[in-house]
Amino acid sequence: MPRRPRNSSGANAAHILGLAGGLLFILAVGGVVAFLFLGDGGSSQGHQPKVTVGSDLNLREYLDNANSLRGNSYRLDGKVEEQLRWTRDRGRLLSVNISNSADGSPVPVLVPQDFSHVNIEKNTSLTFVVEVGDNGLLFARDVRPK
Repeated sequence: MPRRPRNSSGANAAHILGLAGGLLFILAVGGVVAFLFLGDGGSSQGHQPKVTVGSDLNLREYLDNANSLRGNSYRLDGKVEEQLRWTRDRGRLLSVNISNSADGSPVPVLVPQDFSHVNIEKNTSLTFVVEVGDNGLLFARDVRPK
């Protein structure tokens, strides 16, 4: 009597290993894609990215011709003299005395709502990274307590 061929409808070891390898490959690719798109996921609480700027703001040059500085970013260490204006959509307009200036003239700095978590009061010493706008107004790109 001839032997009947074995029924191959069940899963064998090669099929199981192939499926497991494919699943591991998909998980690995998914992990790499998630890391590239999400980074560290903001898991480090309180981490602030370091902002680099070229130099400190030269107050004399700014007061003489602010238009020549348009579009550039500078570091500014100063003390808040007073809050000139506040609007919900634009933020706070501050009068700031620059610490390293012998001139003593206050400069206007617009601090957007993005920095509402920073405690800004009169006589508070802060470090700003500012960008000189088209109209000569200084826009804060970063604000940190000194």
